[in-house]
Amino acid sequence: MLRRKESVNSANRHHAKKRRGRKEGGQQRNVNRPRNRACESVARPGDGRVPARNRKANQRIHAEVRRANGNRSVRIRAIRLLAVVLPALLLLAGCWDRLELNDRALWLGTALDAAEEGKIQVSGQIVVPLKIQTPAAGTGGGGTGEPFIVVTQTGENIGDILQDIQAKLPREVFFGQRRVIIVGEELAKNGLRGILDNTTRLSEAPFRTDLFVVKGKTAHELIKLRGSLEAIPVFSALKKHERSGGRGETTFLDFLIAANRSGIAPTVPTGELVTDDDMKPKTFFQLSGVAVFDDELKLAGYMNLDEDRDLLWILNKLHKITLATVLKDGDASAQFLNLSSKVKPSRRRDGTWHFDITLRGDGNLIENNSSLDAGNKKELQKIERELEKAAAKHMEQTIRKAQEQIGLDMFGFGVIVHQKYPREWPKLKDHWNEEFKRATFRVEADFDLERPGLSGRPAT
Repeated sequence: MLRRKESVNSANRHHAKKRRGRKEGGQQRNVNRPRNRACESVARPGDGRVPARNRKANQRIHAEVRRANGNRSVRIRAIRLLAVVLPALLLLAGCWDRLELNDRALWLGTALDAAEEGKIQVSGQIVVPLKIQTPAAGTGGGGTGEPFIVVTQTGENIGDILQDIQAKLPREVFFGQRRVIIVGEELAKNGLRGILDNTTRLSEAPFRTDLFVVKGKTAHELIKLRGSLEAIPVFSALKKHERSGGRGETTFLDFLIAANRSGIAPTVPTGELVTDDDMKPKTFFQLSGVAVFDDELKLAGYMNLDEDRDLLWILNKLHKITLATVLKDGDASAQFLNLSSKVKPSRRRDGTWHFDITLRGDGNLIENNSSLDAGNKKELQKIERELEKAAAKHMEQTIRKAQEQIGLDMFGFGVIVHQKYPREWPKLKDHWNEEFKRATFRVEADFDLERPGLSGRPAT
């Protein structure tokens, strides 16, 4: 009996000791666990567990805690970013390297000529602002004398020459307003490859620049002449080119593209210095046609002004043209706008190339010295057909002259063949000019005379 009581007591003591161990272990775990006072406020007393009805509240609390931690990391990143950016902004702010307009010499035109011993002569036309200001009414101002100066220097290359020119001027040369580049005939014959390299690398100089070759003279002679209606000579040359329906400010860019492309020969408009006693000044610049360059960018020949218009027509760069034709009992002329051309290449059985060319334009009748009544639709169509024949015939003559006298494809027929027959072009491009000489052409014109004028019949 005593033994049974002792065994029972021993068992009770064992279980009590085990319960005390569990309790102490639980307390130790609760001590090591991070306390969350927000959770304690909604926990059930005694068991440390969160009841089901308070789980959503705990989830919102935990979400707010995570959001607060996330906002804190964003603020830290923003502070670090500002610490990097603000010093840079302080260094970049302001205009410490500015150059006022009064400290610049505005370079408007460049003249390039061949000099002795293989050197180059560069002339620059620089505007004098005080000489071109218009005086206000009742006040003084402006100035007398030429509104420009011309500086000239000779050297081995353009970079050294420009450095020497800068040494002559109290202001820093600025090429951002350059409008015209003029090349002397002798330099054009020697070749322009490498000469124009500096002009393309000047970051401030625009590519929208007109380009001329002076026929029979030097570029220096042209750039120092004053225009008849324009105070600045380079503006006079540029506007003459634009008003004639030419390429204008895209000439230099077109030349660079053609010089680095196969299938077309580069071309540049040409001008001459003409003397006329009735003009003031007596010597002035006059457009005379186009200069054609070979693959080495050496002058190969000239085309006249009418042939230059035909060239631009095929290239879809002609803006306007006036055509005249002879009728049975008189003549007529019309001005055409909206000009375009379409060229269709094909290859014959003998291996030669053939091109069908269609010229289009919308015209206004500006002169009728015949007995035809332009107010009559049928008679107006007769004038229209005669103008179409005259335009097609002249275009064929221009292409034939390019084939026989110059031997270079300045019209870009090779570019059209390359576009339509890309697989055959690698075999053709090295000897395309020979293919161009043997090619045949058929030209048609399709005009639309829209306005016959106020009087259909001739004035006399």
